[in-house]
Amino acid sequence: MSQLDFHFFLSEETEKNFEDDEKTRTSSSRSIPQDSCSSMLYFLKRIGLERFYPNKLMLMDAMSIRAITTSFKLKDVALKFVENIVMINCTCRDQMLHEFLENIKSENCEEGQIKNMSDEFCFDNILNDTCNEDEIEINPLDLLLALFKCSSPMLKQIIANKLFMCKLAIPFILPNFGNEPLEMCLWPLRSIILERKLQKSTFQDMSVECPCDIVSFVRIGCPSVSKSKLLNEILTDQYHNTYLNKDCPLGTAKRILSDGMVEAAWYMPSNKSTILRNTTMFLNLRGNAILYTEQLCGMSQLSDVLVVMMLLSDLEDKTFNGVLVNMFKNEKGVVVAIDAFQIDKMVVKQKLEIFTKSMESYHRMVNVCILSVGGQMRSTSNIKTEMRKAIAGMMKQNIGESVYDRLPRCLIGTDEETALYNTPKLKALKVFRQIPNSCLNVKATVVPLQGVTWESWSKKLKSVNKSSQYKSLPEQGTIRNEMNEERKKQLQICKNMGPFMKKMLDILSNIIQSDEDCTVFVLWLKQFLDQRSRSVLPGYLSQYQTHWQALKTNRDNKTEGAVIKKCKEDLDKTEYKLAEASFGFEHLCREMGQIYESIYQCRSPDTINLKPLANMLPLITAKLLVMGQPFEIMDGDIANVPLCWVKAVLQQLRTMLGEKKLLALSVLGIQSSGKSTLLNTMFGLQFAVSAGRCTRGVFIQLVPIDTANTKFDYVLVIDTEGLRAPELASQKHTHDNEIATFVIGLGDITIVNIKGENTAEMKDVLQIAVHAFLRLKLTNEKLNLKQTCVFVHQNVPASDANDKMMQGRQKFVEVLDEMTREAAEQEKIADIQSFNQVIDFDSEKNVWYFSDLWHGDPPMAPANPGYSESVSKVKEAIIFRLTNGRETYLTITDTASRIDDLWNGILKDDFVFSFRNSLELKAYNSMDQKCQAITWKLEKYVMEFIKSEAKSKLVSCVNEDALEIAVPTIMIQLSKEVDKQVEDLNHELDKFVAESTLQDILTQWTQAKRNRLCIHAESLIMKARTAVNNTKEELRIQKLRVSEKTKHEIEINNMAKELALQMKGQVPSIKVLNDKFNSLWNSWINNFTTKDNSDIVPIKDQIESLLIELFPSDATFKEDFIDRGLRLPDAKAYQNMKHLEETLTKDYISTKKHLSIHKWIAGILWNETSPDECKPQAIDLANRIFRKIDLKLEELNTDGIRFDPSYVTEILYIVSQEYREFNQHTKNEYKFNLLTPFRVMIMNHVVRYAIVFFTRMHDSYNKKNSPKAQMGEYKGTAWALFKNTVEDATEDIIAFGFFRDAIVKAVVDQVSECLPIDAQESIQILFANRKYSLIKDILIHLATAEDFQKYKSFISDPYIYATKWILKLLKRELFGKKAGIHSGCLYNQLARSRVTKIFSHISKCISDATTDCQSRSSNCMPKWIDSFIFHNCKSSDLPLSNDALVHVRDRKISNLDTFVVILNEQLSVMEDMVLNIFANVKSDNVQWKKNPISEIMESLWGCTANCMFCHEPCMNSNKNHLEDKFPHKCLQHRPEGIGGCRWSTTNKLAVEFCNYSITTDAIYTRGDKEGPYKNYKENYPDWDIPPNSDVSKYWMWVTCTFKDQLKEMYKTDAPDIPENWWLVQKEEAIQSL
Repeated sequence: MSQLDFHFFLSEETEKNFEDDEKTRTSSSRSIPQDSCSSMLYFLKRIGLERFYPNKLMLMDAMSIRAITTSFKLKDVALKFVENIVMINCTCRDQMLHEFLENIKSENCEEGQIKNMSDEFCFDNILNDTCNEDEIEINPLDLLLALFKCSSPMLKQIIANKLFMCKLAIPFILPNFGNEPLEMCLWPLRSIILERKLQKSTFQDMSVECPCDIVSFVRIGCPSVSKSKLLNEILTDQYHNTYLNKDCPLGTAKRILSDGMVEAAWYMPSNKSTILRNTTMFLNLRGNAILYTEQLCGMSQLSDVLVVMMLLSDLEDKTFNGVLVNMFKNEKGVVVAIDAFQIDKMVVKQKLEIFTKSMESYHRMVNVCILSVGGQMRSTSNIKTEMRKAIAGMMKQNIGESVYDRLPRCLIGTDEETALYNTPKLKALKVFRQIPNSCLNVKATVVPLQGVTWESWSKKLKSVNKSSQYKSLPEQGTIRNEMNEERKKQLQICKNMGPFMKKMLDILSNIIQSDEDCTVFVLWLKQFLDQRSRSVLPGYLSQYQTHWQALKTNRDNKTEGAVIKKCKEDLDKTEYKLAEASFGFEHLCREMGQIYESIYQCRSPDTINLKPLANMLPLITAKLLVMGQPFEIMDGDIANVPLCWVKAVLQQLRTMLGEKKLLALSVLGIQSSGKSTLLNTMFGLQFAVSAGRCTRGVFIQLVPIDTANTKFDYVLVIDTEGLRAPELASQKHTHDNEIATFVIGLGDITIVNIKGENTAEMKDVLQIAVHAFLRLKLTNEKLNLKQTCVFVHQNVPASDANDKMMQGRQKFVEVLDEMTREAAEQEKIADIQSFNQVIDFDSEKNVWYFSDLWHGDPPMAPANPGYSESVSKVKEAIIFRLTNGRETYLTITDTASRIDDLWNGILKDDFVFSFRNSLELKAYNSMDQKCQAITWKLEKYVMEFIKSEAKSKLVSCVNEDALEIAVPTIMIQLSKEVDKQVEDLNHELDKFVAESTLQDILTQWTQAKRNRLCIHAESLIMKARTAVNNTKEELRIQKLRVSEKTKHEIEINNMAKELALQMKGQVPSIKVLNDKFNSLWNSWINNFTTKDNSDIVPIKDQIESLLIELFPSDATFKEDFIDRGLRLPDAKAYQNMKHLEETLTKDYISTKKHLSIHKWIAGILWNETSPDECKPQAIDLANRIFRKIDLKLEELNTDGIRFDPSYVTEILYIVSQEYREFNQHTKNEYKFNLLTPFRVMIMNHVVRYAIVFFTRMHDSYNKKNSPKAQMGEYKGTAWALFKNTVEDATEDIIAFGFFRDAIVKAVVDQVSECLPIDAQESIQILFANRKYSLIKDILIHLATAEDFQKYKSFISDPYIYATKWILKLLKRELFGKKAGIHSGCLYNQLARSRVTKIFSHISKCISDATTDCQSRSSNCMPKWIDSFIFHNCKSSDLPLSNDALVHVRDRKISNLDTFVVILNEQLSVMEDMVLNIFANVKSDNVQWKKNPISEIMESLWGCTANCMFCHEPCMNSNKNHLEDKFPHKCLQHRPEGIGGCRWSTTNKLAVEFCNYSITTDAIYTRGDKEGPYKNYKENYPDWDIPPNSDVSKYWMWVTCTFKDQLKEMYKTDAPDIPENWWLVQKEEAIQSL
């Protein structure tokens, strides 16, 4: 019968009566739009869901954690409902919702939105049909229906699943709205798993595919008995409001949307069930069935039994009879429940007899149940019993059929027929069907990478990280080679990828940009895989039980050992098969990880074509994680963390979300103690749960935070496998400790989950947890352990457990303390006696007691509201209370680093010894980088102040007294300015720390850095005082000379003027003028005599006197120095030398005179080393000394430096120090000592070169700075005066000439003073990470050049090599042509920037001075000059004294305006003159006022210490880092043979890395220090070497490439290089940096 056939049986009058009755019953409480679509949109707007319609309310929207608020709004009701249903609060549909709405009403009353009622009861509110528009009342069914309309596919399934757990009815058929047809919701029901009992076992099915009986309840008319309430009674003996009814809160609220909706619920029989023995689905139609014929028709087509509740008066109606006939034709059973409350029993009896007779032919298919009669309601118990018997009787012979199988005979369309679900389903089916039907081992077929190769690779990884499992580095190299082979096998599998993974990845790659398609596809695929697992698991489980029973029987019967052994083997095989049979989506994600790692960790050209695929995999996984899918970070089957894969996914996550802050929440507990259920309930997550499918490994999920009240953006929830898993019994202790350390170390807050109050179990888990906390504490005792723990006792029944368990909590603390003492004893620590010493813990606030999850006996027990309430309180405490005092949280990147640190530490033999907190290293580096930037700001400020501000004030002083007064004033000003700068910079540092994600770590150094900045500021002020005093002294000397100089200048001016006047009237050529002037100048300058005190004693004599003073008793030195027969280069050679390095060869070495070769070492007779081996090594030392001296002399080779004997003292100290250190053998392995004659020879060589160098420097200084030289600079000015006078130029022109020359000289001097500061800054900004960036660039340069001599220099002295490298870089950067610089090189750019600024300032001063003179009606030059100088002194751009413009002041010009016009016209020409001077400066002729190299190296390199074993430089660019209690550390260590270390037994260069050596029992000898490597801190307490097996690929490549050169350099035998080192290519070595 069609859906419309029902109308045929309805008389028009009856139908009208029904319609009128229904309208009366469902009349709206407010004025709303009449058509259903408008009604829905209106309703959605009221409850705040309009923006989510349709299907736009995502899982993350529902999961978002919102701030706790006491303010309630109707728009929040939907999300509040979702939040509670996700937390399986079974009161959320009625009681919670009712309380929420009442709170809104209360708030509105307080705000005056609803008028106060004067009477205690207001009947109008109940009796009026039309109420106030503002009345707040929502029917829960309308809300639920609206949520289904708005929820995304994933959220629909979650809501349905949670409703099922709460035993609340689920929307099944949704009424039509507007043009939308009826829709049967199958998709949400697929998340519901039903367990049905078979003869010997149980079987799990998805609800839509589970064979079951279906019973539908409908009503005709308005019976007085509640259909939904009766249905609740039938469903379970422990009454529960599965279906909302009139007795529920809000049960009588008017329905706007939900009439015509069909809800579903299930009855699941237990062992105690006596009536309904099969799983039964109950359907309930809301509203009058006569008005919803499509639904009624669909229900009759699906149902096995239809229960019709009606009034007796309708029994004789033809309409009802038509309904019955239709049902009987479909061979469906009908139970007629009659309401005859107002009718006499005899009448009822008569009518029922008539009805029974009319139904005689269908008597087996119909049953009648009387609900009420003759003014009396029948007992609910009796009705329930009768109904159950009637339903059971009709279904006695029924064969269960699933909903899915019934669909073909139902005409209502399903949601899964729409493109939203159907298209992804077809794609998922294509993938799923790639699994062969007869596949015995699905994992080996579909996901082969995570099989034997991954397991083997993981075992080798654990071996290679535990030094106790191999004897040497070559053996370790062999294991690494084997690991690489395993990866190659995996790569080969990737190239021939199976059809399943290939098809899945193709589809995911295409749809990954569509969240909706991707989510539905993944969910379909998960469902198909899970259903497959559920279908095969019972068979394997049955086999397992059989073998287990056989083993038990044989053991009980004490059967012989061979039989028991065979049974045990069979049981193990079956257990393995059982584990392998479970195959889900997590295995596919794990396979993606292995594909990624095999491609990226295999050094093979074959991987190029696979890289695009590998790059897509982290994107897919990160997208799934964001959409709400769990991500596995530890493989539970292999117990390994695929670090490369995990970091790639988290990096992709950071790219997608930004660098968000995370609160990491982990859980720890015994297996099957409800950890995953707890997290799923708390946050609405998707961690797999069920007794047959325990979590294996470690999974993470993200929960967004939607509140500004927290300092983190997401909660990173970490679910882990249970401790004490029976299947891991053999290795459970180690495995459990690893898991506990990992999740506790990763979590900011750890929930320790304890099932019940069982003391033994409690001790079991506490022992592991406490030990993990202690291990983490011990890894860094200085760092405050920020982890917090919460203890949750589940299944504690008492409602007032918190009060009753006061004594229990006390006992619990005692147990914790006992566990702590035991753990401390195992770690050999005496001073830790209580748990509170390990971690802050409050037993009153951090211990929670939960009631059982279920309220009653499963399977029909609903979730316990008390459980949900407890979860809510713990969640609130975690998010808002326990995080209150915490300021910083790890970012996504930091979390990846933490995972890396933890797992690498866990893999080692000794976690406490091996764990290194790379976040602490990152924090210190970031702090150091910031402090260096701040320090540079302060240094630059002080340098600029000295060069500009201080100098401006000093040059403006008119006499010596003014100079003396000015210095204290300048220093007071500088002190104030520096104090202000320090205060601002401290604020900047505080802000940096406050905004850092690593604030908790940075705090430990903040005060020290602030103190250091203050100390540095004081040091800068002291240096500034010295610099200012030096400037003052220079100016004082200048002022002493200035009058004499001015007198000479006036003298030559007058002579030039007199000669010019003689030639006035003539028109001579320029050549004639030149000749005349030059003749006059030469005659005058030759008669100009001056004497400089420094010329009295030649440089050579000064140095020789110094030598006699320094070495008064060294007769040998004096003799050798006087001995001209000394074997050194001749005098001419020293004149031609440009540097000392490589100027001596081994021919200069005398074996007998210079060397003492060892014959005994450590009391053992040693084979004497040949002189031919010793001489090159002695020359190496000489070149090392020469490099340092060359560098020092390079720094002194600057403009304007006078010779000082202290320079010679410094370079001679370098010789003595290196000589002494060589003979101590603390940094070398040479088998000879150097004798005093060698030192004397080197000193003589250095002194002879120094005499030439310093003599040139002295002569250069005198040429530029002697009084005669300074007068020589005046020649151009005198020439201009002479020429202008001859040509009869005006006084304006002559005055301009003097002004121009003075200004140009002053600007050139000032810019030259400041350029070293700019040069320093331009180099420092190239190295963002300071020393790390510098070393990296040097190493790349060395590898690119492949020149061993360069490597040799770098290895011997990294600091010296880096300094020379920076020197070349400086010249290249400043003087090389670079893209983007159009006006010359960078040097010109920097000069131009300074010059332009100064001339802009000069222009303003000219304008201001002119304005001043015009305002005073002054036309004289002296007034203008005074005003110009006054305005110039207002700024520090150009230090300029009155003396500089003395000749301008003397000019008697007639018109000041003309002079100013000339100035303004020629100002740009003057600027070009200055720019041309700097444009002519090149790298080979640049003369710095102060060489910036030393300052650059101090800033970039800082600490000059090198590793005592491998000579790798300390990574700290802060030279005072030891004062911060931060030890010397290296970014990477080298093979010790690179630094010359060799094995004493074989004389072979050592290939061991320092960080490996300290994990062994090997012994080192360094000069007078020796001991086991593992105790290196006894001799070197300031060093920290992290023990691990990680090795630098770069230095592996260097060792292999220059093996022979290293052997020759150190005169040793060739090293035993591990096999895997030869696989490293240069490109890979560089990339590893």
